[in-house]
Amino acid sequence: MKLPALLLLSLGLALLPAARAHEGHGEAAPRPMAAATPTAKPSLAIGADMDAQGGLWVARVEAGWIKVSVSRDGGRSFSAPVTVNREVENIYADGENRPKLRVLADGTVYVSYTRALAKPYSGMIRFAVSRDGGRSFSAPVDVNDDGEGSHRFDALLADEHGTVVLAWLDKREGAAAAKGGKTYAGSAVYYALSQDGGRTFAANRKLADHSCDCCRIGLAWDRDGTPLALWRQIFGRNTRDFALARLPLAPDQAPEAPQRASDDNWAIDACPHHGGDLAVDARGRYHLLWFTLGSTRQGLFYRHSDDGGRSFSAPVPVGDPERQAGHPALLLDGKRIRIVWRDFAGNRFRLLAMTSNDGGDHWQPARVLSEAVGPADYPRPLMTSRGGLVLWHTAQGLQVLPLDSGEAP
Repeated sequence: MKLPALLLLSLGLALLPAARAHEGHGEAAPRPMAAATPTAKPSLAIGADMDAQGGLWVARVEAGWIKVSVSRDGGRSFSAPVTVNREVENIYADGENRPKLRVLADGTVYVSYTRALAKPYSGMIRFAVSRDGGRSFSAPVDVNDDGEGSHRFDALLADEHGTVVLAWLDKREGAAAAKGGKTYAGSAVYYALSQDGGRTFAANRKLADHSCDCCRIGLAWDRDGTPLALWRQIFGRNTRDFALARLPLAPDQAPEAPQRASDDNWAIDACPHHGGDLAVDARGRYHLLWFTLGSTRQGLFYRHSDDGGRSFSAPVPVGDPERQAGHPALLLDGKRIRIVWRDFAGNRFRLLAMTSNDGGDHWQPARVLSEAVGPADYPRPLMTSRGGLVLWHTAQGLQVLPLDSGEAP
Protein backbone atom coordinates (compact mmCIF):
# COMPACT_ATOMS: atom_id res chain seq x y z
CA MET A 1 0.00 0.00 0.00
CA LYS A 2 1.44 3.35 -1.02
CA LEU A 3 0.68 6.17 1.42
CA PRO A 4 0.88 9.94 0.91
CA ALA A 5 3.94 11.55 2.42
CA LEU A 6 1.92 13.48 5.00
CA LEU A 7 0.18 10.30 6.14
CA LEU A 8 3.52 8.62 6.57
CA LEU A 9 4.60 11.60 8.67
CA SER A 10 1.40 11.17 10.72
CA LEU A 11 2.30 7.58 11.50
CA GLY A 12 5.82 8.65 12.39
CA LEU A 13 4.50 11.26 14.82
CA ALA A 14 2.24 8.64 16.38
CA LEU A 15 5.23 6.40 17.01
CA LEU A 16 7.63 9.04 18.31
CA PRO A 17 6.12 9.70 21.77
CA ALA A 18 6.09 6.01 22.66
CA ALA A 19 9.65 5.57 21.42
CA ARG A 20 10.77 8.42 23.67
CA ALA A 21 8.88 6.88 26.58
CA HIS A 22 10.95 3.68 26.28
CA GLU A 23 14.36 5.36 26.32
CA GLY A 24 16.55 4.46 29.27
CA HIS A 25 14.61 1.43 30.48
CA GLY A 26 17.69 -0.72 30.14
CA GLU A 27 19.67 1.28 32.72
CA ALA A 28 20.38 -0.20 36.12
CA ALA A 29 17.74 0.60 38.73
CA PRO A 30 18.99 2.72 41.63
CA ARG A 31 16.65 0.83 43.97
CA PRO A 32 14.14 -2.00 43.55
CA MET A 33 11.10 0.16 42.84
CA ALA A 34 12.64 2.13 39.95
CA ALA A 35 13.71 0.95 36.52
CA ALA A 36 15.75 4.04 35.77
CA THR A 37 16.38 7.48 37.16
CA PRO A 38 13.27 9.48 36.26
CA THR A 39 13.71 12.66 34.30
CA ALA A 40 13.31 15.87 36.25
CA LYS A 41 11.37 17.49 33.42
CA PRO A 42 7.59 17.29 34.03
CA SER A 43 5.61 15.44 31.38
CA LEU A 44 2.78 17.11 29.50
CA ALA A 45 0.76 13.87 29.69
CA ILE A 46 -1.82 14.25 32.45
CA GLY A 47 -4.80 12.43 33.90
CA ALA A 48 -7.91 14.50 34.64
CA ASP A 49 -11.45 14.30 36.02
CA MET A 50 -14.22 16.54 37.38
CA ASP A 51 -15.84 16.09 40.78
CA ALA A 52 -19.49 16.59 41.65
CA GLN A 53 -18.87 20.16 42.84
CA GLY A 54 -17.16 21.24 39.62
CA GLY A 55 -13.61 20.81 40.87
CA LEU A 56 -11.05 20.06 38.18
CA TRP A 57 -8.60 17.34 39.25
CA VAL A 58 -5.29 16.72 37.52
CA ALA A 59 -2.63 14.04 38.01
CA ARG A 60 0.87 14.88 36.78
CA VAL A 61 4.21 13.06 36.83
CA GLU A 62 7.22 15.05 38.04
CA ALA A 63 10.65 13.50 38.65
CA GLY A 64 9.23 10.08 39.45
CA TRP A 65 6.32 11.30 41.59
CA ILE A 66 2.61 11.34 40.75
CA LYS A 67 1.12 14.56 42.08
CA VAL A 68 -2.61 15.20 42.31
CA SER A 69 -4.13 18.67 42.68
CA VAL A 70 -7.57 20.27 42.28
CA SER A 71 -8.73 23.59 40.87
CA ARG A 72 -11.91 25.27 42.11
CA ASP A 73 -11.72 28.18 39.66
CA GLY A 74 -11.72 26.46 36.28
CA GLY A 75 -8.01 25.78 36.09
CA ARG A 76 -6.74 29.28 36.87
CA SER A 77 -5.16 28.06 40.10
CA PHE A 78 -4.60 24.68 41.76
CA SER A 79 -4.26 23.40 45.30
CA ALA A 80 -0.91 22.31 46.69
CA PRO A 81 -0.20 18.91 45.05
CA VAL A 82 -0.55 15.70 47.04
CA THR A 83 1.96 12.95 46.21
CA VAL A 84 0.48 9.53 45.45
CA ASN A 85 3.49 7.16 45.46
CA ARG A 86 5.62 6.58 48.56
CA GLU A 87 8.97 6.47 46.75
CA VAL A 88 10.35 7.50 43.38
CA GLU A 89 9.24 5.30 40.50
CA ASN A 90 9.93 5.38 36.78
CA ILE A 91 6.41 6.06 35.56
CA TYR A 92 5.15 5.96 31.99
CA ALA A 93 3.83 9.44 31.27
CA ASP A 94 3.96 10.14 27.57
CA GLY A 95 1.62 9.74 24.63
CA GLU A 96 -0.88 6.93 25.10
CA ASN A 97 0.55 5.69 28.40
CA ARG A 98 -0.14 8.04 31.30
CA PRO A 99 -1.64 8.10 34.83
CA LYS A 100 -5.42 7.75 35.05
CA LEU A 101 -7.63 9.60 37.52
CA ARG A 102 -11.25 9.05 38.64
CA VAL A 103 -13.05 11.14 41.27
CA LEU A 104 -16.34 9.92 42.78
CA ALA A 105 -19.20 11.98 44.19
CA ASP A 106 -18.26 11.04 47.78
CA GLY A 107 -14.71 12.39 47.34
CA THR A 108 -13.00 9.06 46.70
CA VAL A 109 -10.12 9.48 44.25
CA TYR A 110 -8.69 6.55 42.28
CA VAL A 111 -5.33 6.69 40.49
CA SER A 112 -3.79 4.04 38.24
CA TYR A 113 -0.49 4.11 36.38
CA THR A 114 2.22 1.89 34.91
CA ARG A 115 5.61 1.64 36.61
CA ALA A 116 8.38 0.96 34.11
CA LEU A 117 10.76 -1.93 34.80
CA ALA A 118 14.42 -2.31 33.81
CA LYS A 119 13.53 -4.55 30.87
CA PRO A 120 12.50 -2.45 27.85
CA TYR A 121 8.78 -2.16 27.14
CA SER A 122 7.76 -3.73 30.44
CA GLY A 123 5.98 -2.52 33.54
CA MET A 124 3.67 -3.15 36.47
CA ILE A 125 0.08 -1.94 36.72
CA ARG A 126 -0.24 0.16 39.88
CA PHE A 127 -3.27 1.43 41.80
CA ALA A 128 -3.83 3.82 44.72
CA VAL A 129 -6.91 5.37 46.34
CA SER A 130 -7.73 8.38 48.49
CA ARG A 131 -10.74 8.11 50.78
CA ASP A 132 -10.36 11.55 52.36
CA GLY A 133 -11.02 13.80 49.39
CA GLY A 134 -7.52 13.67 47.95
CA ARG A 135 -5.69 14.76 51.11
CA SER A 136 -3.75 11.45 51.27
CA PHE A 137 -3.43 8.23 49.26
CA SER A 138 -3.02 4.58 50.13
CA ALA A 139 0.31 2.96 49.30
CA PRO A 140 0.19 1.95 45.60
CA VAL A 141 -0.21 -1.78 44.93
CA ASP A 142 0.52 -3.98 41.92
CA VAL A 143 -2.69 -5.12 40.26
CA ASN A 144 -1.20 -7.60 37.80
CA ASP A 145 -0.77 -10.83 39.77
CA ASP A 146 2.00 -12.63 37.86
CA GLY A 147 5.00 -10.82 39.35
CA GLU A 148 7.36 -8.75 37.25
CA GLY A 149 6.56 -8.85 33.57
CA SER A 150 5.38 -6.82 30.63
CA HIS A 151 2.17 -4.98 31.47
CA ARG A 152 1.45 -1.52 30.12
CA PHE A 153 -1.19 0.93 28.91
CA ASP A 154 -3.53 0.67 31.88
CA ALA A 155 -7.13 1.89 31.55
CA LEU A 156 -9.31 2.74 34.56
CA LEU A 157 -13.09 2.61 34.95
CA ALA A 158 -15.04 3.02 38.21
CA ASP A 159 -18.61 3.59 39.35
CA GLU A 160 -20.20 5.10 42.46
CA HIS A 161 -21.00 1.66 43.93
CA GLY A 162 -17.47 0.42 44.54
CA THR A 163 -16.76 -1.35 41.26
CA VAL A 164 -13.29 -0.62 39.87
CA VAL A 165 -12.09 -2.03 36.54
CA LEU A 166 -8.46 -1.98 35.41
CA ALA A 167 -7.55 -3.26 31.95
CA TRP A 168 -4.13 -3.34 30.31
CA LEU A 169 -1.96 -4.87 27.58
CA ASP A 170 -0.15 -7.95 28.87
CA LYS A 171 2.76 -9.98 27.46
CA ARG A 172 2.59 -12.99 29.80
CA GLU A 173 1.11 -15.17 27.04
CA GLY A 174 3.93 -14.23 24.69
CA ALA A 175 6.54 -14.98 27.34
CA ALA A 176 5.04 -18.41 27.96
CA ALA A 177 4.94 -19.13 24.22
CA ALA A 178 8.60 -18.11 23.83
CA LYS A 179 9.64 -20.52 26.60
CA GLY A 180 7.93 -23.31 24.69
CA GLY A 181 9.60 -22.36 21.43
CA LYS A 182 6.39 -20.97 19.95
CA THR A 183 5.47 -17.60 18.52
CA TYR A 184 2.74 -15.33 19.79
CA ALA A 185 1.54 -12.26 17.89
CA GLY A 186 1.20 -9.05 19.88
CA SER A 187 -0.01 -8.91 23.46
CA ALA A 188 -3.16 -9.98 25.31
CA VAL A 189 -5.82 -7.81 26.94
CA TYR A 190 -6.10 -8.57 30.66
CA TYR A 191 -8.27 -7.01 33.34
CA ALA A 192 -8.89 -7.09 37.09
CA LEU A 193 -12.06 -6.23 39.02
CA SER A 194 -12.64 -4.83 42.48
CA GLN A 195 -16.11 -4.81 44.03
CA ASP A 196 -15.05 -3.08 47.28
CA GLY A 197 -13.77 0.26 46.10
CA GLY A 198 -10.27 -0.91 45.28
CA ARG A 199 -9.49 -2.50 48.66
CA THR A 200 -9.04 -5.88 46.98
CA PHE A 201 -8.91 -7.09 43.37
CA ALA A 202 -10.00 -10.45 42.00
CA ALA A 203 -7.56 -12.61 40.07
CA ASN A 204 -6.47 -11.24 36.70
CA ARG A 205 -8.57 -12.41 33.75
CA LYS A 206 -7.73 -12.57 30.07
CA LEU A 207 -10.19 -10.87 27.77
CA ALA A 208 -8.52 -11.56 24.42
CA ASP A 209 -5.34 -12.87 22.82
CA HIS A 210 -3.33 -11.04 20.15
CA SER A 211 -3.95 -7.38 20.78
CA CYS A 212 -1.69 -4.71 19.36
CA ASP A 213 1.21 -3.93 21.72
CA CYS A 214 1.05 -0.17 22.27
CA CYS A 215 -2.41 1.30 21.64
CA ARG A 216 -4.48 2.50 24.58
CA ILE A 217 -7.66 0.67 25.58
CA GLY A 218 -11.00 2.49 25.62
CA LEU A 219 -13.34 1.59 28.50
CA ALA A 220 -16.98 2.55 29.09
CA TRP A 221 -19.99 1.31 31.05
CA ASP A 222 -22.64 -0.40 28.97
CA ARG A 223 -26.23 0.57 29.75
CA ASP A 224 -26.67 -2.47 32.02
CA GLY A 225 -23.57 -1.67 34.08
CA THR A 226 -21.23 -4.11 32.35
CA PRO A 227 -17.76 -2.77 31.38
CA LEU A 228 -17.12 -2.52 27.66
CA ALA A 229 -13.67 -2.36 26.03
CA LEU A 230 -12.38 -1.15 22.65
CA TRP A 231 -8.82 -1.96 21.58
CA ARG A 232 -6.66 -2.48 18.51
CA GLN A 233 -6.59 -6.20 17.72
CA ILE A 234 -4.42 -8.28 15.40
CA PHE A 235 -6.63 -10.07 12.88
CA GLY A 236 -5.15 -12.74 10.62
CA ARG A 237 -1.39 -12.48 10.17
CA ASN A 238 -0.93 -8.79 10.96
CA THR A 239 -4.05 -6.70 10.28
CA ARG A 240 -4.48 -4.20 13.11
CA ASP A 241 -8.09 -3.07 13.27
CA PHE A 242 -10.30 -2.55 16.33
CA ALA A 243 -12.22 -5.05 18.44
CA LEU A 244 -14.99 -4.65 21.00
CA ALA A 245 -16.07 -6.87 23.92
CA ARG A 246 -17.88 -6.74 27.24
CA LEU A 247 -15.99 -7.67 30.42
CA PRO A 248 -18.11 -9.96 32.63
CA LEU A 249 -18.27 -8.99 36.29
CA ALA A 250 -19.23 -12.45 37.59
CA PRO A 251 -16.16 -14.66 38.22
CA ASP A 252 -17.90 -17.72 36.74
CA GLN A 253 -18.90 -15.94 33.53
CA ALA A 254 -16.56 -16.40 30.58
CA PRO A 255 -15.49 -13.31 28.60
CA GLU A 256 -17.30 -12.77 25.33
CA ALA A 257 -15.60 -13.36 22.01
CA PRO A 258 -14.37 -10.02 20.63
CA GLN A 259 -16.36 -8.43 17.82
CA ARG A 260 -14.58 -6.66 15.02
CA ALA A 261 -15.37 -2.95 15.29
CA SER A 262 -13.45 -1.56 12.30
CA ASP A 263 -12.74 -3.04 8.88
CA ASP A 264 -9.95 -0.84 7.57
CA ASN A 265 -7.51 -3.66 6.78
CA TRP A 266 -4.47 -1.92 8.18
CA ALA A 267 -1.67 -4.45 7.70
CA ILE A 268 1.47 -3.21 9.42
CA ASP A 269 4.45 -4.83 11.15
CA ALA A 270 4.53 -2.20 13.91
CA CYS A 271 2.31 -0.79 16.61
CA PRO A 272 0.72 2.54 15.63
CA HIS A 273 0.59 3.85 19.24
CA HIS A 274 -2.84 5.20 18.39
CA GLY A 275 -5.76 3.80 20.37
CA GLY A 276 -9.45 4.58 20.02
CA ASP A 277 -12.14 6.00 22.27
CA LEU A 278 -15.49 4.61 23.34
CA ALA A 279 -18.68 5.89 24.99
CA VAL A 280 -22.20 4.53 25.55
CA ASP A 281 -25.23 6.82 25.79
CA ALA A 282 -28.41 6.42 27.85
CA ARG A 283 -30.26 4.55 25.10
CA GLY A 284 -27.41 2.04 24.71
CA ARG A 285 -25.88 3.38 21.51
CA TYR A 286 -22.15 2.63 21.27
CA HIS A 287 -20.01 5.53 20.00
CA LEU A 288 -16.56 4.68 18.61
CA LEU A 289 -13.59 6.77 17.50
CA TRP A 290 -10.41 5.43 15.95
CA PHE A 291 -7.42 6.12 13.70
CA THR A 292 -6.28 4.02 10.75
CA LEU A 293 -4.00 4.00 7.75
CA GLY A 294 -5.62 0.93 6.23
CA SER A 295 -6.10 0.00 2.62
CA THR A 296 -9.86 0.64 2.95
CA ARG A 297 -9.72 4.08 4.60
CA GLN A 298 -7.18 6.41 6.18
CA GLY A 299 -7.51 9.00 8.94
CA LEU A 300 -9.77 9.49 11.96
CA PHE A 301 -13.29 8.04 11.93
CA TYR A 302 -16.47 7.88 14.00
CA ARG A 303 -19.24 5.28 13.91
CA HIS A 304 -21.97 3.99 16.21
CA SER A 305 -23.85 0.78 16.92
CA ASP A 306 -27.45 0.36 18.14
CA ASP A 307 -27.35 -3.41 18.59
CA GLY A 308 -24.47 -4.04 20.96
CA GLY A 309 -21.77 -4.01 18.32
CA ARG A 310 -23.29 -6.58 15.98
CA SER A 311 -23.60 -3.95 13.24
CA PHE A 312 -22.29 -0.41 12.79
CA SER A 313 -23.12 2.80 10.99
CA ALA A 314 -20.97 3.90 8.07
CA PRO A 315 -17.68 5.49 9.21
CA VAL A 316 -17.74 9.30 9.35
CA PRO A 317 -14.39 11.03 8.63
CA VAL A 318 -13.12 13.27 11.43
CA GLY A 319 -10.61 16.03 10.76
CA ASP A 320 -8.08 16.43 8.00
CA PRO A 321 -5.70 13.49 7.43
CA GLU A 322 -3.38 15.79 5.49
CA ARG A 323 -2.85 17.69 8.76
CA GLN A 324 -2.22 14.48 10.72
CA ALA A 325 -5.47 14.59 12.68
CA GLY A 326 -5.12 12.13 15.54
CA HIS A 327 -5.63 11.01 19.13
CA PRO A 328 -9.34 11.81 19.39
CA ALA A 329 -11.61 11.70 22.44
CA LEU A 330 -15.38 11.56 22.94
CA LEU A 331 -17.65 13.44 25.35
CA LEU A 332 -21.36 12.63 25.76
CA ASP A 333 -24.06 14.95 27.13
CA GLY A 334 -27.43 13.36 26.43
CA LYS A 335 -27.84 13.39 22.66
CA ARG A 336 -25.09 15.95 22.29
CA ILE A 337 -21.74 14.41 21.37
CA ARG A 338 -18.43 16.20 21.09
CA ILE A 339 -15.31 14.90 19.42
CA VAL A 340 -11.99 16.60 20.15
CA TRP A 341 -8.65 15.90 18.51
CA ARG A 342 -5.25 17.35 17.72
CA ASP A 343 -3.68 18.03 14.35
CA PHE A 344 -0.55 19.72 13.02
CA ALA A 345 -0.71 22.81 10.83
CA GLY A 346 2.77 23.41 9.44
CA ASN A 347 4.56 24.79 12.51
CA ARG A 348 2.02 24.41 15.32
CA PHE A 349 -0.45 21.99 16.83
CA ARG A 350 -4.16 22.77 16.73
CA LEU A 351 -6.99 21.66 19.02
CA LEU A 352 -10.25 21.01 17.18
CA ALA A 353 -13.79 19.92 18.02
CA MET A 354 -16.98 19.00 16.26
CA THR A 355 -20.47 18.41 17.65
CA SER A 356 -23.52 16.29 16.96
CA ASN A 357 -26.81 17.31 18.58
CA ASP A 358 -28.74 14.20 17.53
CA GLY A 359 -26.73 11.32 18.97
CA GLY A 360 -24.19 11.02 16.18
CA ASP A 361 -26.51 10.96 13.15
CA HIS A 362 -25.41 14.37 11.85
CA TRP A 363 -22.34 16.49 12.57
CA GLN A 364 -21.61 20.21 12.53
CA PRO A 365 -18.42 21.49 10.88
CA ALA A 366 -15.19 21.23 12.84
CA ARG A 367 -14.01 24.25 14.87
CA VAL A 368 -10.48 25.23 15.88
CA LEU A 369 -10.44 25.84 19.64
CA SER A 370 -6.78 26.70 20.18
CA GLU A 371 -3.25 26.51 18.79
CA ALA A 372 0.12 25.80 20.38
CA VAL A 373 3.76 26.15 19.38
CA GLY A 374 6.04 23.39 20.60
CA PRO A 375 5.04 20.15 22.35
CA ALA A 376 1.36 19.54 23.03
CA ASP A 377 -0.49 16.75 24.80
CA TYR A 378 -3.61 15.02 23.53
CA PRO A 379 -6.95 16.70 24.46
CA ARG A 380 -8.90 15.57 27.57
CA PRO A 381 -12.66 16.45 27.42
CA LEU A 382 -14.69 16.59 30.64
CA MET A 383 -18.30 17.33 31.61
CA THR A 384 -19.33 19.95 34.15
CA SER A 385 -22.75 21.05 35.37
CA ARG A 386 -22.47 23.98 32.94
CA GLY A 387 -21.39 21.99 29.89
CA GLY A 388 -18.37 20.45 28.27
CA LEU A 389 -14.76 21.49 28.72
CA VAL A 390 -11.53 20.30 27.17
CA LEU A 391 -8.11 20.31 28.83
CA TRP A 392 -5.09 20.78 26.61
CA HIS A 393 -1.63 20.74 28.16
CA THR A 394 0.94 22.44 25.95
CA ALA A 395 4.34 24.05 26.25
CA GLN A 396 2.45 27.29 26.95
CA GLY A 397 0.67 25.77 29.96
CA LEU A 398 -2.61 24.01 30.80
CA GLN A 399 -5.52 25.35 28.78
CA VAL A 400 -9.11 24.83 29.99
CA LEU A 401 -11.47 25.64 27.14
CA PRO A 402 -15.28 25.56 26.79
CA LEU A 403 -16.66 23.28 24.11
CA ASP A 404 -19.74 25.43 23.52
CA SER A 405 -20.00 29.16 22.98
CA GLY A 406 -21.15 30.96 26.08
CA GLU A 407 -19.75 28.40 28.51
CA ALA A 408 -17.34 29.55 31.17
CA PRO A 409 -14.69 27.28 32.71
